[in-house]
Amino acid sequence: MFPRQKGICLIAKLVLPVAVFMMAAQATTYYVATTGSDSFSGSLNSPFRTITYAYSKVTAGDSILVQPGSYTDYSLGWGIYLNKNGTAGHPITLKSIVRGGAIIDGSGQLNRPAGIYLYGTSYNIVDGFIIRNCANYGIGVFNDGAIAVAYNRFVRNEIYNATGSGVYESEPSNNNYFGQNYVHDNGSNAGYDHGFYVEGSNDTIVNNIITHNLFGAGIQLAAYANISNYTICQNTIANNATNGIVVWSDSAVFSFSNIIIANNIVYGNKRGIAGCSPVGAITLNNNISYNNSSTNYTTDYCGGGTAVWTNYNLIQADPKFVNAASDFHLQSGSPAIGAGIILPSVTQDFHENPRSPEAGYDIGAYEYAVTGALPGINLPVKTTTGSTLTVFDISGRIRYCSGREGSAALRGISLKDGVYFVQCRSGYSAQTQKYIVK
Repeated sequence: MFPRQKGICLIAKLVLPVAVFMMAAQATTYYVATTGSDSFSGSLNSPFRTITYAYSKVTAGDSILVQPGSYTDYSLGWGIYLNKNGTAGHPITLKSIVRGGAIIDGSGQLNRPAGIYLYGTSYNIVDGFIIRNCANYGIGVFNDGAIAVAYNRFVRNEIYNATGSGVYESEPSNNNYFGQNYVHDNGSNAGYDHGFYVEGSNDTIVNNIITHNLFGAGIQLAAYANISNYTICQNTIANNATNGIVVWSDSAVFSFSNIIIANNIVYGNKRGIAGCSPVGAITLNNNISYNNSSTNYTTDYCGGGTAVWTNYNLIQADPKFVNAASDFHLQSGSPAIGAGIILPSVTQDFHENPRSPEAGYDIGAYEYAVTGALPGINLPVKTTTGSTLTVFDISGRIRYCSGREGSAALRGISLKDGVYFVQCRSGYSAQTQKYIVK
């Protein structure tokens, strides 16, 4: 049984005439399921029904674990409104137990500007959801006047069919982290809606797949204030309408400093890596930019762009995707394999496979790897060639990931007794089954 209720822990007893006790509150884990009710307790066996209600109960350090299913609840005028702060040591976590299993769906909803909406709040984690069909943004990160949105993490989500940008972050946000997200098929307003439309500083965008955003760029870093210490690395950015990555400002008042763009694959966009800024310093390291229809690289596509660009080891060669339209894993012989710079803070790829400093980092969101099924028990889940199988326990931890083996059955997990979710994913679609091992 996972902890649910906040309790009191006995920390210490001093040798004094009267015993002195120190008390500390335990973090609480709440559960949400489509079979639950908001009148329940929120425990594993009595889950809540809505994410909105569960979030209303949390304080710093608490977690919400959401079981697979579709969730349409929201706060009018916001979305799933994350309006509370965690702390550095005790963030608030909102997590789909199965990556891509819990779906936040905004279909047909009025007065909902985002699937998930933050407004002046910090230290929240959003992990593993599908966020789809939202009016305006999939994830909207906004400041509350002078209160910046900071130190939030958005990881392992899939965001698509937003009428605006997949992810929007306003200035002066800072220290937010966007990792291992799949952001595709967003936008409706040409030139203004992007996969990522970001304006913060000290942020990281890493290990994302950003593709088929058909009205704008994969990533637009836009200066409406000075921007510094921004890292864009290990992403695969393909088949977007305008730019793959663009660093943009229309004013000499605002500048860029210490902008690092490294180990990205930028493919099949109108422009690959593009600059449009009068002032700034941008460094490129070991990127692949190829088959972009207008140009693979330009420091000034809009006129007046005099920012200083330093470009190391730009590779303009076919990255050899398995399928350049839909499957961005690398084939054997890809020039991306082992060609990246070592980034010590980046230890995994999109699939959470390890990146190896000894073998050299592969460029793009995926490490090239060949894996096989393990010997052991069989579960009745079938795959096709090119699909992936992942097993999650009830807390959302990955117990097995097949890579892309295309095996006939999932084998070799040696699971302990408990509840598990087995997900088979192929391209944009995924199926999840629940199993109880006794």
